[in-house]
Amino acid sequence: MSVFLSCWVLGILVILIWCSLKVPEGRPPSSARQGSPEDRLEYIPISPELLGGWAVRDEHLMIIELCPNTHAGADFDSIPGSLRIPPSRLRSYFCYLPPNTRLVLYDKSAVTRLDSSTESVLLMTGIQAVYVLEEGIGPWHAYAARKRGAMELLPK
Repeated sequence: MSVFLSCWVLGILVILIWCSLKVPEGRPPSSARQGSPEDRLEYIPISPELLGGWAVRDEHLMIIELCPNTHAGADFDSIPGSLRIPPSRLRSYFCYLPPNTRLVLYDKSAVTRLDSSTESVLLMTGIQAVYVLEEGIGPWHAYAARKRGAMELLPK
């Protein structure tokens, strides 16, 4: 009986290991995906209102301010919770992003495109689209001011 049970357990383990290693047909394993030349990163413009809603409820949100220089201390011109990263150093940060990250980029003006090597890193990470704040930081400040004004009108 113990020999039968041992063989049964060993057989189940072999099947489980084989199933976990099997790659679904038609899809390369994620580690083998290198972002083919026809893959392009999609840039999706979003409004400050949409970003404000995401900031409240999306735990996979990463907001990055593209700035030519970084300095220590608070910058009151930035969106709260955003990271300040120079465009030249983006690639080193993106290689650590999980594939389900919702990535929002903004600058003092509108973001147009990232360089091709940075786009390739994002595609290899599994991120197919980035969101860009429409018209840069200016509309965000107007949205934040409206929101603060509405909060002051609420009864206490």
